[in-house]
Amino acid sequence: MNLQPLDGFWARIALVLMVLTTACEHIPTGNKWDPKTPAEQQAKGTLRGRVELLQFAGKEANQTINVELHESGDSPSEATDNQRPDADGRFAFQVSPGTYEVVATAPGYMTATRSASLGIGADLDLGSIGLQHESQGPDSV
Repeated sequence: MNLQPLDGFWARIALVLMVLTTACEHIPTGNKWDPKTPAEQQAKGTLRGRVELLQFAGKEANQTINVELHESGDSPSEATDNQRPDADGRFAFQVSPGTYEVVATAPGYMTATRSASLGIGADLDLGSIGLQHESQGPDSV
């Protein structure tokens, strides 16, 4: 077999392929676009928002807020995740595609619920969820 050195065009093609092959080896693990990442991690998205107490609140009061994540369905489900928002009321859940309800509660405040549907790898911001004090509710005098 007679091997000849690659001429200009084919030498450039070989160089580009070597560079691309080397670059692909350095994709960080856990990257949802990396084909080596398990499918269940590739599909996850982020459901985020911010909860605020509408009356009688300061940043220290945010420590009493609880945010639960429920999968939507015909019957009430147990929370699939639960967290306290940060000092500014922000929360974020990593979720698989589907329909969810976010339930925000705090002692002395009415419960607020938001529904959301996420596709594969979606990042959805629910915006601000305001919790109204029970003394300001529909039954107050």
